[in-house]
Amino acid sequence: MGWLRTASNPQRRRTWPDAPQPGSVNPRTGKRYLKAGYAPATINHALTVVASF
Repeated sequence: MGWLRTASNPQRRRTWPDAPQPGSVNPRTGKRYLKAGYAPATINHALTVVASF
């Protein structure tokens, strides 16, 4: 499951040419854009499922 930490999430692809950089801050809202990889909660969930086997 360690590959989830380095793999890019295909659902978070930015296809438009003027897309913001992953992890940068939105100037209007002050929130960060999602990073290109998997969320920590997703990684933790996957580790829990594998450990319960």
